[in-house]
Amino acid sequence: MFIVLKFGVGSVILAIVGARVFSSIYNFFINRSIMMAGTTGGQKVRVHIVKYYILTLCILGANIGLVSLFLNLGIGPVAAKFITECVLFPLSFIIQKRVVFK
Repeated sequence: MFIVLKFGVGSVILAIVGARVFSSIYNFFINRSIMMAGTTGGQKVRVHIVKYYILTLCILGANIGLVSLFLNLGIGPVAAKFITECVLFPLSFIIQKRVVFK
């Protein structure tokens, strides 16, 4: 999604935000069903959504910051995004598992 948006809109920041908006909607429901599999009860969807989107905004900020840093270091946009995702994906997963969908 990032690559399509990057070349479509021409802005790395807009591509990051656009990709995060589109993916977050799908990812919330997939991640919630995976993380909550085998459990009964639990918190309401509304609480999960609030926690998830707080995390999403934090990850978005970190994503923009890291990509910008890598771009300033001379790394190309696709490589910068790839490295950033390799750093942020495990962090996001752990926070979702331990905090968001707890």
